[in-house]
This record gives sequence, C-alpha cells and structure tokens, in this order.
Amino acid sequence: MRLPLVVTAALTATLLAACGSATAPGGDTSPSATGSSTGATTPPPATTPSPDPTTSPSGPDPSSGPTVPPPADGEVPAGLADRPEVKAAMQDAAGRAGIVAGDVRIGGYLPVTWADGSLGCPQKGMAYTQMTVEGELLLLRVDQRTMQYHARLGGPFTYCATPSGSYSPRTAG
Repeated sequence: MRLPLVVTAALTATLLAACGSATAPGGDTSPSATGSSTGATTPPPATTPSPDPTTSPSGPDPSSGPTVPPPADGEVPAGLADRPEVKAAMQDAAGRAGIVAGDVRIGGYLPVTWADGSLGCPQKGMAYTQMTVEGELLLLRVDQRTMQYHARLGGPFTYCATPSGSYSPRTAG
C-alpha cells in the first residue's frame, strides 16, 4: 500500500518542480508568468513582446516572394477601370480623400497570390485561414497619395491602410 503513495508523491513533486521552473515566452519568470502566487511582484522585462504572426505581422514574410507593389504609373489591363468592383474602389478612395471620383486614377494593378486569408491586410485580433488565396492588388492615386485596395479573385476590393506585403505576383489567367 505504501508503493502507490510513494509513486504518487514522487510524481506530484516532479510536476510541481517542473511548474515552478517554467518560464513564459521571452524568459519572463515573474509570478504571473509561472503561475506562482508568492505575493511578490516583479516588474515586467524591458523587452517588447513579439507579435502573433497570424494577427499582426510586423512585415513581409521573406518566404512569400517579392513584395514590391506594382509601379504606380505602370500599365493596367484594358477595361480594368470599367469593372464594377474597380469603380466601387475608386468611389471609396474618393470618399476617403474628400474629392470627386473622377480625380482618382489607377496607379497600378497586379494579379497576386495572397499568403493567407487576410488578403495582405491583417487586422489585430482576427483569425484567418492559413492557405494561399488568389486575388488582386489595385493601387489608386489620389493627388500625391497612393492607396492600396486588395481583393480575392472575383471579389470586391477593400481598402488596406496597413498592408503586410504578404503576397506573390502571379500571371493573369
């Protein structure tokens, strides 16, 4: 009868020791990070936590291919400005800039493969599918400003104020 008690005590001690030596990501050993409740407070480390790559990437993923937007004065496909979703994006850009839609110019267009379901424009706190998505990148010129609009293939364009650059160019087809 003593053997099960000894084994249980040994396992409990091992688990408690492992819990006491755990550190949070970034090496934080404060009581709140380890689950200890000794009552002592330790100031947080002076490092900046790394962002969650699924919700707020800090920049382009080096493995996602080229991330340079198309030239702002490059050629655009014939009839692009006549597509309803492009007209809607131009209307949106005009509203954001406080000008008439006729003053918005197409500055560039590129068929792309987005790295994930965020379509190159992740929003903090949102979760996205982690599969590539075929889509389009549209650059609109308003005065001296270039605005990016992103879409999945066949979908409406959405303004992206903070693009991540997580796409690869693809050939139109």
